[in-house]
Formats: sequence, structure tokens, C-alpha cells
Amino acid sequence: MPNAAALGDSELDWSGFDRACMPAHLEAARIVAALMAGGQGPAPERLAADAAGQVALRLRQRQLSGHALPPGAVAYAEAVGARAAALGRGADTAPGDAFTRALLQVNALMAPGMAAGEAEAALADLARAEERLEAIGAAGSPREAAELEDYRALIQSARGRALVLAGRHDEAERAFWAIVALREASSVTHDALFAEVIAYVDRFGARYPDRALSRLIPLVRHSLADLALPERVVLLMTLADLYRGVGDVAGARHLVEDAAGTLAEAGLPLPETAPPQAVLDAVAALSLVPLNGQPPGATERFARFSGVMTALMKRANILRQSSEAGQVHLAAFQRLSDLGDRAMARSAALAAEPDPDEVHIAAALADADLTAPPPLPYVPLDLGASRRLDALADRAEAEGASVALAAELEALAEDPGLQPVLAAQALTQAAGMWADLGVPERASGDYRRAARIAQQADDLWQDIQAVLGLSLLPDDTHPPERKRADLRALVERIEARRARLNAAYLPSAFMADKVLPYLAAAHMAGKAGDHAERLRLLDRLRAQEIHGPPLAAPATDPLRREVIALSGRLRAEPDPERAARLRIERRLAWDELMIARPRLRPDFELAALQARLGGAAVLSAFFMAPDVLDLTLITAGEVVQVRRLLSEWPDFAARLAAVLQPSRLSLDLPAHLAALADILLPEAFRPALAAAPELAIVPHRALHGLPWGALPLDGQPLILGRPVATVPNLTALTRPGRCWPAAPRFLGVATRSTTATDAAGRRLIDLPQAEAEARAAAAQFRHGATLLGAGATRAAFLSDPRLGAADTVLVALHGTDVADPALARAPMETTLALCDGAIDGIDLACLALSAGLVVSTACYSGRRAARIEGLETLPADALYGLQAAFLLAGAGAVLAPLWRAGDATAHRIAGHLFEALGQGARPAEALHRAIRAYLDSPGLRRVERDPYAWAPYALCAFSPAIFAFGSQGES
Repeated sequence: MPNAAALGDSELDWSGFDRACMPAHLEAARIVAALMAGGQGPAPERLAADAAGQVALRLRQRQLSGHALPPGAVAYAEAVGARAAALGRGADTAPGDAFTRALLQVNALMAPGMAAGEAEAALADLARAEERLEAIGAAGSPREAAELEDYRALIQSARGRALVLAGRHDEAERAFWAIVALREASSVTHDALFAEVIAYVDRFGARYPDRALSRLIPLVRHSLADLALPERVVLLMTLADLYRGVGDVAGARHLVEDAAGTLAEAGLPLPETAPPQAVLDAVAALSLVPLNGQPPGATERFARFSGVMTALMKRANILRQSSEAGQVHLAAFQRLSDLGDRAMARSAALAAEPDPDEVHIAAALADADLTAPPPLPYVPLDLGASRRLDALADRAEAEGASVALAAELEALAEDPGLQPVLAAQALTQAAGMWADLGVPERASGDYRRAARIAQQADDLWQDIQAVLGLSLLPDDTHPPERKRADLRALVERIEARRARLNAAYLPSAFMADKVLPYLAAAHMAGKAGDHAERLRLLDRLRAQEIHGPPLAAPATDPLRREVIALSGRLRAEPDPERAARLRIERRLAWDELMIARPRLRPDFELAALQARLGGAAVLSAFFMAPDVLDLTLITAGEVVQVRRLLSEWPDFAARLAAVLQPSRLSLDLPAHLAALADILLPEAFRPALAAAPELAIVPHRALHGLPWGALPLDGQPLILGRPVATVPNLTALTRPGRCWPAAPRFLGVATRSTTATDAAGRRLIDLPQAEAEARAAAAQFRHGATLLGAGATRAAFLSDPRLGAADTVLVALHGTDVADPALARAPMETTLALCDGAIDGIDLACLALSAGLVVSTACYSGRRAARIEGLETLPADALYGLQAAFLLAGAGAVLAPLWRAGDATAHRIAGHLFEALGQGARPAEALHRAIRAYLDSPGLRRVERDPYAWAPYALCAFSPAIFAFGSQGES
């Protein structure tokens, strides 16, 4: 932690902080001292409830003990007493009634175990307190009812903290849900509910992000406008930090930047440039903002100061992780941390100041049976054991493994003051040392204990470390069958947690550090010759986002309509600041929609796929490591696996990059494709590939952007010899097919020109053949229709009933590239340009499509995001972009270009494609015929025969119905 000088201003003026964060007893004592000296106090209506109660109590004490009050103080005592009574603090100056005494008994029962930090004793105390509270019976007034509600919530909150202290996280999480439910059912303000949800997120956000988001997102969306500025700042930064905590740095930074308007409205100077004094004064002033129309009390003021300071630190930390100026934000984070430490020390000094009225107040309370507000129970954390663990870790880093250190770590794990998660960490570190020291038996025991503790504490990270450690031990210590069983069970535990994560980008972020158990288990299954298990495990690491019903399904339709309405408001909003807020609200509504959407998890069955294939083949590619590519060919009769060590092909990465981002001017594309074919189509596969009437490709990571149909086989492109298409995972090929209609309905959408601009603000060029292309395509269908030119507006497109009813849809429009760095934080906001402006992937995903095929000639619309901000690769091969949007909307397949498509070539290929579709061909067969017809066209120039011209058109399906073999089991 930097010292005070690191702030750049070691001497700060704390007067603003003192006014904002002074304890109520000191504030009241100073007011009373001024009154007793014949002076004046602040207007009673400017006092918060706690200060008004304290002032009234102290003046009442003097009257009861025979002290004469100055004339001004007598009138002030009456006014402040009325103020205290109006704010629910009348009991501070009135004789205690039976109800008040009963609540004091409840409070007395709550405190002892909590104050001592003894979890089990505290839980027993709280059970007795709850019994006493329920014995009070029905409330006699609204005030009493509110106090009973508040005490029920206090008991649940204390129980949650005690359960955390005891390491019983599942029970603690349920206790906090109960608090939120109590607050929601009561008449408390948004601010009280806000405080409970913030507490929940702080304690459980990283462990249960899905549940935290499901509560926090609606609160943000529906309560943000009702919250005071400090609470809004804290809420937005808490949400951003929750995204960051589960690895979604892109989502976190997106929220931070979109919340800039709220930060500016709050008058908060950004710590990267502002001096510490300006930050201190601004945060202190913000803590004094009225709360529900009343001055905030001392507790609220200090909570606000701490909350806003923490929010600024979270902001700096998020920007540190996601910005090129990371060092600048790290320095700001350190300055804020130091300023926060000094503020805490200042607050502790204020709280420790002696109360000049302490003795007199105690006597007055006893004599007059007056009451005072009860203290809230608090659970202190024992940090001693965790600090010893940190010290041992530092020693291990400096000294290396040793028998003494391993034994000390084992002993520390038995310390009851060490939280269970840290005990698991200590045992895992000890086990690693024993393994390094050549004592695998001791390592095995520690790893097993660590895994058991981590599972009981529901800490997935320590669970993963322990089980992976076991898998690396010698086979004679830990047999292979046992390793496989342990890894399978671990994968199922990860999947159980993953199944609860549906928000837009969270599944990818969640899986970022959890891929190794799947790969280890798949590797061991492969060594055992169990291809079914190996492929099933790898399929769990492929795209899952589009499994499940379309967003227009009944369960999610109301939320879908909310997102649609927000999109409409966002498109119509001219004010940038209001548009930024609407963007936040739509992003959160989109996450809420994705959380609510049921999702089916892939569970691939090799036998089911082989039974369906007939003569067709499936080629699966998977990167087991950056330089290890696993290739598998599946036919009805066999499974052939080839592992490529890419270090043997040092030019692989360069050639792949050249194909993924080809240049119109380069003539090297055929050579690159031929070199890649030598790697991706091994000799062991070639006889089966040559014989296959259809080929389904299941790519991985960057290979999704490869034009697989252009890879040469036996001297000609793959797609000329058979239909070729990709699927996002193997499970998609085992789904029930959809019937291909004998007389499909068609809708073509096209516009020659648009008012939309590119990222640099430049007008997009015209598409002179787009409208003719749509008309020609419609003519191939008995039920063909079009939406063209000036009629192809955003509103018309999104509301046209023909779009939802069509079996085949063509969109001949401009598109943006999902690989554009500007879209890295929100790839689902990739756009299509209609006549009057752009719509994005979220708009498209909210359509209700029934189309078996969407054809898009928009440039780049066949691409999927290869990364999102904060994740250089997508660990679970997630599907984001326009392709994903159409599939989420209900489309069965998307045919679209991987790179910038020439308008004339697109027109010619589309003509052949729709001719084949109109004749009843399935999409994969239709694309095969279209490419063959195009390349067979007489008079083609060399540049038109180059793969750059025709190869980008890629077909991706989430249904086997695009293939002839998919006709089995059609529904």
C-alpha cells in the first residue's frame, strides 16, 4: 500500500469529511453544547433521524436531571422532539413500552455470539432471538409492524454472516435470499432493498453470479431512476464489478463507460487526473445528498462515503484490466486505496472520541426507562490464520518446496480460524510440494482432503486445482481409472454451475479458467480408446448459447418485447447522454432475457450420430492446446483420430491468418488453402472423404472462419465433389430434423442505398444489384415476396409478418464485421444496414423466425466473434455475431460470406442458389450446386475463378435438416 506521500498531497483538509461522516453522538453532543451555552442549533428539519433522536435524548436527560435549559434550548427541545417523533425516533425520549422492551430483549439475544465471532454460538443465539421476536405477536401500529419487519431482516442478515463465518455457503446464500424476499414484501424504500442486494452481491456474486444477476439486473433497470445519486453510482459499479469478477471484463468496461453520465452527474472527479483533495471533498459532499427527501443519518453517510470510494476503486480496477493505459489506472487505484485507508483511520478516530454526556445519559436512561437505538450485530473476521497462509506462500515462493513448509501448510489447514476455502488452498499447496519432493502418497492424501473441503465449501477453483493435481500423480499412486472418474465428476460439477449462467457473455467468461479438466478427461479417454467419451467431453467445450427455444417462446416473450421496446427507444433517442443510459438498460434487459431463457445442454451420443449418417462423414477439429490440433473423422462404420503437432508446420498460423483475412489483390490464396488442406485433411481421412456424399464440418476457434469447402481434395475444392457445411457442435447433428417444405415461402429484403454509416462515419457505398437479386430470388418460389428500396426501413423489416412466416429469407444489405475492435466488447451489436439506418444483432435475435434458412449477402455476416474484450480466445467456442442472432431468433441455418463479398459475384451465386432451393434442394445441396454452376460458367476470368471471389459463402446450421442424411427423424 502506498504511503501518504504517494497521494501527491500528504496534508489533506478533512473538514468536509468530518461534516459528512461525524458519528451521530458527536454531532448531537456539539449541538447540545452550543444550545447550553446560549447559542443556536441547526434547523431541526435539517437533522437526520439519528441526530434528532440523540439531541432530543440529551436535552430530555438534562431536564430529567434538574438542569435548567436556556430559553432557546427549551423551544429547540420541543421542536427537535417533534422532529424525532415524526422520523420514528420518539421512543428515544419517551418511557419504554412493552413492545420496545421486547425488542431490546431480542437485540440482547442477538449480540453475544456475533460480537465474539463464534459462528455456531451466534447461530444458536439468533435462533433464540427469532423465537422471542415471534413471541411478541401482532404489531399494534404501522410503526411496530415496520420494526418487526426490520428485525426479521436483521436476524436473517446476521444469520447469513454467521453461516459465511462457519463456511456453510449454500445455507448463507439462502439466508440472504430470505432477506431480499423480506425487503421486497415489506414497505421499505428502494434504498433499503438496494443495500441488501449490494450485500448479497458482495458476499456471493462470484460464487453465484447467475442468481446475483437475476436479482441485481431487475433492480438496476426498475429502480435506478428512484435511487439517489450515491446509490446509483454504487449500484452501477457493483454490477460492473460483478461482471469483472466472473471474467466478463468486456461487459464490465462497457458498463463503466456507459455509466460515465451518472458519474458526471454526481460531480465525481476521476482519480486519474484529479488531486486527492478534490476526490475526498466530492465523495464527502455526495454522501450528504438527501435520502428519500430526508437528510441521511450518520450510518448512511459513512456507508455512502465508503460505497462511493469503493465504487471508484472498482472502476479503476476494471479499467486497469481492460485499458491500454493500465498503469495509469493502477496508480489511480493505489491512490484511492490509500485515501480510503486514511478515511477509515479518520473515522475510527472520530468514533473513539469520548462522549461528554455519556455518564449522564446512562443515568437518565436507567431513571426514566428511556430507550436508545440498539447497536447492530457485527461478525469480526479472524484474519490471523489467513495472514499466516500468505506468509507461508511468500516463503514457498522465495525458498521453494521443503518438507518443513509442506508440514506447516498441513498444520495450518487444521486451524479452526482458517476459512474452509483457505484450508483447501493450504492443502493444495502442501500437496504440490509433496509431489515436487517425490512423496506422491502424501500428495495424494492432501489433494483428496483439499478436494473434499472445496466441494463442501462449493469453491470450484480449489476443487479444480486439487483434482487436476491428483490427475498428474503417478499411475501407481492414483490409477488411471480413478483419475478418469475424478475428472468426470469434476466436469459434471463445473457443468452444474455453468448451467445456471445464461447472461449474454458470462458463460464464456466463466469457462476461461475451467477448460483444463475437460481437456485432461478427454485426453485420458482418448488414451483408453473411448472415442464416445472423448468426443462427448470436447463437445461440452463447443458453442452452447443457441441450444434451447427461440427467444419468442412463451416463457421469455414478455422480456423479449421489453428488449424490442428499448431498442426502438434507443434508435429514436437523439440525446447522447440519454442514449447511453438506454444502452445500459437494454444491455441489462438483454442479459435478463438470456438468463430467463431455458437452455438445453449438449450431451453428444456418438452411436446416435453414426446411426444417422448413412454414407455421409463428419470432420471434427479441436485445439487441445495452441499448438496441438485434434482431428477426428466420423463415419457410420468407424472413428479415425489424427493428432497434429503444429510445431511441425511452422507456417500454419501465418497461412491460416492469410486465409481468414484475405486480400483481393493477393494471388496466394490457392497456395495457402492447399497447404492447410495437407494439415486439416490427413491422408488417413482421404479415402472416406472422397467417398462421402455429404460432409459436415465441426470447426474450433479460428477454424470457424476458414472456407472449408475451398480446401482442395484430389485436385478440386471439397465443395465441388459433395455438399459441405459447418455445424457449431456435434450434438446439433443428432437433433431432430425439421421438415423441408415442398412449397417454401420466401421473403427477400434488399435496398440499394442506406443512410447508415461505417464506424468512421463515412456513407456506405450503394449496392446496385441487391434489389434485382431479391426480385430474381423471389421469382424462383411459388410463394415469393420482397421488401425493397425505400420500403425496407428498420420499422418495416422488424414488424413485417412475412418475415416470421417465411421458410427462406434473403437479406441483401450492408453488414459490419464482428471482428472490428470496436465490437469486441459487444459482438452481438454487429449491424445490418437497412434503408433508414442500422439494426443490430440484438434486434435480429428478438425476431420470431421460422425460417429453415437465412441467406445474407451482407459482407462479413458469416463471421462469428473469435474473441471478446478481456478474452483473447473464447474458451467454450461461444457463438456471437449476426450468425448467432439469426439462430437465436429461430433460424435453422445461415448462409453468409466470411469476408467482403463482391456484389456481382454475390448476385450470380445467389441466382444459382435460389434456383436450386426453388427446385426443392436442401441448403447444403443447393450451395454445392450453386458453386459448381458458378465455376462452370463460360467466360469466367481468372480473378472470378479465384477462391477470393466464390469461397467466402459458408453455410452454418444448427440442425441436420440442411443435409439429406438429416431427413431421418424429421419433425
